[in-house]
Amino acid sequence: MVLFLDFDGVLHPADVYLIDDEFVLKGDYAHFGTFCWSPILEHIVRQFPDLEIILSTSWCQKKSFEFAKGFLPGNLRAKISRATYRPGQPFELLTRYQQIQAAVEAYGIEDWIAIDNDAFGWPEEERRRLVKTHDDYGIGQTSAQQELLTKLTNAKRYLR
Repeated sequence: MVLFLDFDGVLHPADVYLIDDEFVLKGDYAHFGTFCWSPILEHIVRQFPDLEIILSTSWCQKKSFEFAKGFLPGNLRAKISRATYRPGQPFELLTRYQQIQAAVEAYGIEDWIAIDNDAFGWPEEERRRLVKTHDDYGIGQTSAQQELLTKLTNAKRYLR
């Protein structure tokens, strides 16, 4: 089972900008801090020892895979194998769904879900694979936590 993981709008509020080579959280929720909800995700995925995480965040394109991976706590970081972004790919021209679908095809992945605040471009028949988070509350929202837990627990039934 694979979880495609976005950062902005999932592990912290979405209002993040790359300023002077640093990612900065701005806006009304800046006081939350970046990666403020990563312990919640860490707690959820701990229940799924065979889960693989693939980063689907633009941080990998803007900086690097290793840079992005380095922000996560050790237990989450250990589950991360790769990213949707691969150099030479027209990453910024693709929707998040297209980026994920390209990785699914390239890596031969069958069972997967994604957690992301961006649902633009997702075909209706694939929405069952998406845990759509709120821009400001991400995985900090109880409903998103419950949906992710349910989809991971019942993955085979949801995805086939």
